[in-house]
This record gives sequence, C-alpha cells and structure tokens, in this order.
Amino acid sequence: MVRRLPLLAVLGTLSCNPPIDTDTGESTLTVTIPASYAAIHGGQTFAMALVETSEGVELDTQLGLVPASGSEEVVFADLLAEGVQYELHLWIDANQGGGTAGNCDGAPDFFDHQWVEQVGEVAEDTEFPWPDHNVEFDDVCGTAGSGE
Repeated sequence: MVRRLPLLAVLGTLSCNPPIDTDTGESTLTVTIPASYAAIHGGQTFAMALVETSEGVELDTQLGLVPASGSEEVVFADLLAEGVQYELHLWIDANQGGGTAGNCDGAPDFFDHQWVEQVGEVAEDTEFPWPDHNVEFDDVCGTAGSGE
C-alpha cells in the first residue's frame, strides 16, 4: 500500500525546511525503507528529502518514524519531471553515542545516521528500493529536515 506520510506531531523540535516552489513534474517516486532498519532504528524519527541533483534544490521532505518491524514506504507524489536527475537524502535521528534530539548530528561523529542515494532520471511513476542498512554515512545536515 502506498501512502503519503503526514507531518507527525510527535517530532517535537524537529524542524523541516519548507518545500521550494519549483517547476515540478507529474511522476511519483515511492521509496521503500527495508526491514533491516527496524532492528537498529525502530521507533526513531526520520526525514527523507527529494533533491534535484544539478541545483541541489530540496523539492520536498517527508517525515516519519522507522517502524519497529517491517518496511516503510515514503512517497513523493507528482514532483518528478522527465530528464531531471534526482537524489534522496535520509537522516535518522539516532543520537547513538551522543548528539541532540531534533538536530542533525553529522560529520565527523555521525551520532545520527545519514545517507545519500542517487535516483537518476525518472520518466514515470517509479518504485525505489532503499539499500539495506550500512554504516557508510554521508553528511546530509542542511537538507532532509535536519533543523539546520
């Protein structure tokens, strides 16, 4: 089942950059965060941003909670235009070993786990399986609703 995640009131101080008004397309991207994240991050807040790669423009950010079990779908509806390169930024407010709840704690310590995945061009509605959990982090503070 594909659904759009609502902005959750339980996120407290977690702030989200408002979407930038851009000339967007009509295709929808559905991202599946796999169950491998549940064991490590179940119950933690996450933010995922859709970024137009060439300009670095954050088109939209979806917020939610990593489920305690199973996978989670994140939907970016009617935002993708043909011929444009996209990437996804994922930030999980893990605070493992330190950090501050609601703030993106990135490099060099990466108390919060963060990743970037290249989507490439999308010409039609597309499903994108997010890779299994790994500890090769990217610094996405400044995007993905990171509070910066």
